[in-house]
Amino acid sequence: MEKVSWIKVMIAIQGSISPIVDLFIFYKLSNWKFQKKDLVFTIFFVLACFTTSFTAKINDFVVDIFQVICILLFSYFIKRDKRIKSNIGAILFFEMVDLLTTIGVEIISLFFGINVGSVIWTFLILDIATISIIQKYYLKIRKLLNDRNNSIFIGLILYVYLSSSIVYFLALRDCKIVCVRMNDSLNLFL
Repeated sequence: MEKVSWIKVMIAIQGSISPIVDLFIFYKLSNWKFQKKDLVFTIFFVLACFTTSFTAKINDFVVDIFQVICILLFSYFIKRDKRIKSNIGAILFFEMVDLLTTIGVEIISLFFGINVGSVIWTFLILDIATISIIQKYYLKIRKLLNDRNNSIFIGLILYVYLSSSIVYFLALRDCKIVCVRMNDSLNLFL
């Protein structure tokens, strides 16, 4: 019983850290200076993402859409930032990084057969690596989001994000079908 509660704590920690990493990437790429009103938004954003992600029957794609809407509304109405294209590019970039991290953890857990606690540690390690990489390359990425060819870069990010989302969704669906069939086959023998 103690192990189950430790895993729940780890899931809660990871569920809180992931939106913070997303906001970190967004702030770095959008060149916003963190202010007091941003702290209120950050707390709301993390709590809302945490609550939304643990609501029954809601998948990651719905949480991603929720994050996009929250940040766009905050940037436009509260921050009064009129650089919509650049902000959308920054949002798409962190959503793409978040999705690729999730896919990476799924692949690692598939190949190595790791348990839930190890999956959470893997997420945390990848989040730290993501922060380090963004900290090192954010100026180059920001330049790509703001130069005269930014539409091409944003379109490329959108393409990678959508195609990865579709492949991930289809892979999860096929995995669930295979797992259900395997469980049904095992129940016939037992």
